[in-house]
Amino acid sequence: MEITEEEKLELIEFIINLTDQEKHEEISQRIASDNAYRTEYELLKRIHLGFQVYDVSRKLQEIHTKGKVQNLWTQYIAVAASMFIVAGLFLWQNDTYKIDGVQIYQAYYSSPQVFVNASADIEKEFNHAIELLDQQQYRDAIITLRTNNHPFASWYLALALLHENRVEEATIYLTKLSNNIDSPFQTEAKKILAQIE
Repeated sequence: MEITEEEKLELIEFIINLTDQEKHEEISQRIASDNAYRTEYELLKRIHLGFQVYDVSRKLQEIHTKGKVQNLWTQYIAVAASMFIVAGLFLWQNDTYKIDGVQIYQAYYSSPQVFVNASADIEKEFNHAIELLDQQQYRDAIITLRTNNHPFASWYLALALLHENRVEEATIYLTKLSNNIDSPFQTEAKKILAQIE
């Protein structure tokens, strides 16, 4: 039986410890009893350890673009999952290895495939900034993101600043994100700060 996109995201939440105790036990039991589910879990667990990073990153990107997951928090998790997979090869295997801003950007950047509560103008401007990043127009994206009030703007601004090796400026935004318990990027911001210190 094929694992659904929602089940894959559920496993990612399990792997990165974002499930409550009841859900954790339910998933553990299913891993023990369902071969297909266990196979998917083992694959994602290997990714967490830094293996098969790019293949599964593309796989998750396909899940995002299908647009089937509508719950906002689950979509936050989907974005975070993409980032942990892409980042895994570079960052998680060796916490002491220092990498430059461009490498950090490449490890963490993933176009958001989420919907958030933002006005049409803010959303349009934010999407334009993401298009600029996708087109490698980092300086123009920075200008746009600096004045944008989208909930994700400061994360992408920090990444764009890192790409331009403007580490001190990026650190300001990353520090704010790392201290914001409501941010879906809090954990990733802390990891980047640890890399650039």
